[in-house]
Order: sequence, then structure tokens, then C-alpha cells
Amino acid sequence: MKFKSLNLFTHNLQAQKEFYVSILGAKLISETSENFSIQIGWSQLTFVQSTKEHFYHYCFLLPENQLTVALNWFEKRIPIVETEEGKIVHFESWNARSFYFYDGSGNIAECIVRHDLNNQSEKEFSISSLRGVNEMGLPTSDIQKTINLFNSHFPLEIWRGDTDRFAGCGDLEGLFLLPNYTVKKIWFPSEIEITPTDFSCVVEVNDQRFEVKFLDSELQIVNL
Repeated sequence: MKFKSLNLFTHNLQAQKEFYVSILGAKLISETSENFSIQIGWSQLTFVQSTKEHFYHYCFLLPENQLTVALNWFEKRIPIVETEEGKIVHFESWNARSFYFYDGSGNIAECIVRHDLNNQSEKEFSISSLRGVNEMGLPTSDIQKTINLFNSHFPLEIWRGDTDRFAGCGDLEGLFLLPNYTVKKIWFPSEIEITPTDFSCVVEVNDQRFEVKFLDSELQIVNL
């Protein structure tokens, strides 16, 4: 599964644009007074102005062999979150390692390498080295019900986790993170409360595309 586009709301559009375009050097592909879009690998990431705060967790995929060089590149430009493990977190059961940072709107974002993917790169690292959006948080009070709704349109398997507390659903290239927010309260490694937060995206599964809308805690899926 690939996230071909992801639309997030922000209470501070200008700060978010400054963060991604001016500081990190992401390619600006469109802009209005109410939104802007950047290209991150195979994903178009759009931020839309909102009058209220929205807080998300999302993640970018790195080339498997470039975690350290990516960390050094980001660290020259923005602060990296320190955890009990340090700046790099090892997820042994996921065979993955990552680091975290806050974006211009205060969302907790992540860059991850998945060692089971054969996506190494020998090119000099830059923002254009990011492969695409790899994870998007979708809080729910009923993980199994959410998975069933996805499966009424396209297959979405639990890759890691369970239906009680937290599940990563999809595959190595793209995962919806489904925390049960009545049980799991905080996005690791932040103090950001996990709450249902509006967003939309287009995902590609087996060469078919689907629009996923999460609005007012309701999930809608449309075949494109």
C-alpha cells in the first residue's frame, strides 16, 4: 500500500510552510492562501489552514541504509526528539529503526528505515531521498470495526499489533496506525494526546486507488 496523497489540517499554515519548504527544502508544487502542497517521494503532502488545532502522527520512509546520514542531515536543520534509547529508536519486532521530530505545527513526525525492504540508495541524502509517507495515525475506539470497514473496499491486514490496544495495518510501504484511544492515550514519544483528528488521503493498493476520509470521527472510503 502506498500513500499517494495526504491532506492534513494546520492552525499555522505559514509556520508549516516555513518548516518544510524553507528549512527542509521540500519541493513546493502548489500554493494558495488556504493551503500548500509538497512532493515527498511518491506522496503529495498537503496542509490546509484551519481555525482550530489538529495534532497528528505521521511518518516518512527512508532508504534502508541511510538512517544515520538522514539523522545527521535533519539534526543540522531541526531538533530531534530524545527518547530513553537516545535519538534513534529500535523496534525489534518490526525490524525497523527511526527518529522523531516535531513539525512546524507541533505534530509528532517520524523518519523510519524498514530493514526488510530492499530500498537502499547510494545517492547523497537530501529531502528528496524520502521515499514517501509510510505511516498515518488513525485513532479509533474499535480497531476491528475500522479494519472491517477497510476490508469492505480493499484488503487491510494487521501487520503488527492487535485489535485491543494498537495495530499497524497495511504493509511495509504503507501502514495505517490504529490506536484504540480509549486505551492508548499518547503518541510515542511525545505528550500529544491521541484523539480522532480529521484528515484525508488517497492510497494505492494492488494498482487501484481509494480515497480515505476521516471526518468527525467517521471513516469514509471511496473507490477511485
